Amino acid sequence: MPVAIQLCQSQRQQLAVMECERWMNARIDALRMRSVFDQQNDTSYKNLPQKLEKRFVNFDPSERNFRGETLIICVVRYVSDRALQVRYINLLIRNGCDPNEPDTRNLRTPLMLACIARNEAVSQHLIHLNVDLTAADKLGNTALMYAALYGHSGITSLLVNQLTRRWSFDVFRATNCMGYTAEALARKNGRYDCSLLLKRERLHMLQRMHRQLALINLSASLKGWSNYQTIYKAKQAFLNCRSKANGGGKPHGGGGMTFPRISRRNSAGYQDPTRLSRSIGEDDFQNLMQVPHLPPLKSRGGRTIGGSVEFPPIYADGFSH
Repeated sequence: MPVAIQLCQSQRQQLAVMECERWMNARIDALRMRSVFDQQNDTSYKNLPQKLEKRFVNFDPSERNFRGETLIICVVRYVSDRALQVRYINLLIRNGCDPNEPDTRNLRTPLMLACIARNEAVSQHLIHLNVDLTAADKLGNTALMYAALYGHSGITSLLVNQLTRRWSFDVFRATNCMGYTAEALARKNGRYDCSLLLKRERLHMLQRMHRQLALINLSASLKGWSNYQTIYKAKQAFLNCRSKANGGGKPHGGGGMTFPRISRRNSAGYQDPTRLSRSIGEDDFQNLMQVPHLPPLKSRGGRTIGGSVEFPPIYADGFSH
């Protein structure tokens, strides 16, 4: 009896997958045909059947199947050819689909599913599209956690490079519902190469922040990841104000006092990820200290500002307390 139940469940799963594939192929075929009509400058659709015309005109980029999956998620899950996956993802994004939209069941994004499937081509393509790297699913796992958990060092290295460019401190410290970080998950499951990579990049980013604090003469008492993140946000706000006051080009981050962000749909930033994720280096700190609009630092009550920067000790868990 249990064997018959398992056989029935497997047949149902196969039928569900076939239905999802049929739904996805119908929408993608309609988009491909519509792109052909658009290239021929024929948007009347008068000679088409009514059902096909309805697909062309009333395409919904936020449509989901009965499993709660978007079209981009279906492409990542049900298309086996890597080149077709990248081509279909570009087609869907051009027609308004959001690559950051998760599924409704587990709240997993297309990047998370690509990391689970160890799909380096799609993962790299989504990372270059500037998708959200800090999103978490129902279990609290991020894309970095899944890449480290499944032991794909190439995807892990891509994610780490992008996160260090954006100074995303919280992603390295984020924990899931079990209380594990990405580094701890990799070490617990025997993915020691990913664990060493995460630890090395985390400590390297910590040392870079120490050097940048030394350039602006801040004391070494400002230790800790949370303090560094706050200082980095304040530094970007100062640089934005300086650019506005001088009127020399656009401020860092695209405008205002906010971080560089891109619109989810039809954004030109998808084509230029390095411009949006530029890391502000030591030259910007030196220019910041030479701005005439900022008041000079003063010492009060015998308290000296500056001095040598001491690196915090690294404990057994890899963090500086």
